[in-house]
Amino acid sequence: MPVQIDMEMPRSCGDCRFCRAEVFGCVYCDAYRNYGKEISPCTKLQLFAGRKDWCPLVETEEQKWHVVADGDLPPKPKDGIKRYLVTKQRQNDWSKRIVTALYWDGNDFYNDGLSGSRIRYVLAWRELLEPWEGAVK
Repeated sequence: MPVQIDMEMPRSCGDCRFCRAEVFGCVYCDAYRNYGKEISPCTKLQLFAGRKDWCPLVETEEQKWHVVADGDLPPKPKDGIKRYLVTKQRQNDWSKRIVTALYWDGNDFYNDGLSGSRIRYVLAWRELLEPWEGAVK
């Protein structure tokens, strides 16, 4: 299932966190489908020769966090509610912050649509990316 990871795009397999060396001298990419893809026999020169054409990593546009304390709230949805990724203070431990998806109706954030409870102490929000073609529904 596709996910979004906040990391700098690697220049080559050797710079990538998904590159994994095996005991038998082969190097694998853990990001490639479910089982990995052999990158090369263990030659360091090929690991740093640039990104492979089959590399599954795709750059996304920068997502900006909007600070609620600055009065930067999401626009009112045309109809119903809209879901956003938010950072909020944890209810039972004010020193901790959590990131979760909440719904916005133009006035307040809710945890489960309009039938859910109103959520306070939202610190920041940003747009959720639209699912891409390969996403599992």
